[in-house]
Amino acid sequence: MSIAIDTPEDIQDFTSTRTINYQILLGGLKEMKLAQRFGNRTQSLPFTIVFDYQGHAVFHYAGALSEERLNAEVSALLPDTTTPPAQVSAPQVDPSRSRRYPMVLNNLRAT
Repeated sequence: MSIAIDTPEDIQDFTSTRTINYQILLGGLKEMKLAQRFGNRTQSLPFTIVFDYQGHAVFHYAGALSEERLNAEVSALLPDTTTPPAQVSAPQVDPSRSRRYPMVLNNLRAT
């Protein structure tokens, strides 16, 4: 998910030239104050926050963030898939518990 601090027209122009596979929300002063609470003391954009599956902010970064660095931060939160799971006859699944994955908030750009 991304929160863009911009006009709807500028966001449309930005997304029309890129492949975006996540939701973009339109933000303003309240969202900038929220980002400040998560560590964006200078109100710089872009500002990225990564949350773990429990909703805790585990990483924040002011400025342009490389795809490699973002992938590394998110990958560290995902389960290890390099080790094959143990063989079990019938997995027990608790339907009352759902799996939540990390969420990334990334401001696209400022006007």
